Amino acid sequence: QLEEQFILRVLPEMAAHFSKLVAERRIQDHLEIKFRDERNAVVKFEGNLFVAKLVDMPTITESYRTVDKKQLLKTADVCQILVIERQITEAEIDQTPLARGLDIIYPDGLAPPLANVRKNRFRPRISKGKIDAIEQEVLRLLEDDAQAMAVKFDIYDEQGE
Repeated sequence: QLEEQFILRVLPEMAAHFSKLVAERRIQDHLEIKFRDERNAVVKFEGNLFVAKLVDMPTITESYRTVDKKQLLKTADVCQILVIERQITEAEIDQTPLARGLDIIYPDGLAPPLANVRKNRFRPRISKGKIDAIEQEVLRLLEDDAQAMAVKFDIYDEQGE
């Protein structure tokens, strides 16, 4: 069975301590995640509260696990990131706006080369109707050229010679 997994993106000021706790395998004592709804969460880390949102990545990342350091077993397709946005107080929990619509679409991938990958790689395509119209015009021009009795053309360079 595949597990459900997501990536947790923490703030830069908490990254070093967070990484140390993960390496020591003591993170479960210091981290608590409570979801307000399916996309918004409150993260409690070291007694501090943070607001977070679950966003969709533009690409799918596969997660693997090994038992014997030789064979890899696929455990999940990771396609979401829980992004910690900012620190809040207990009183601000109910006043923070919930992420909706375009807020849950993440434009970047995991690594710096994938910055704005959603905009650059998945840009809007030309519609099928436009492609068909262009193909029909090219075919018409080729047919007109084939029916011509004589063809004359002039070549001009950029300097006008």
